[in-house]
Amino acid sequence: MQALPEFRRFPTDVLNYYVKNDAGEMVPYSAFMTVQPQQGPNERTRYNWN
Repeated sequence: MQALPEFRRFPTDVLNYYVKNDAGEMVPYSAFMTVQPQQGPNERTRYNWN
């Protein structure tokens, strides 16, 4: 999925996107998902990854 920078400035902006359901109706992501902040590593380094 791609969006212009002004539409993906914050993690919660993904809740404003829409997707088609089985009936062909456009449904916002907020209807079936939530955003929760979590702590994790900023960078992951891998050595000899083939």
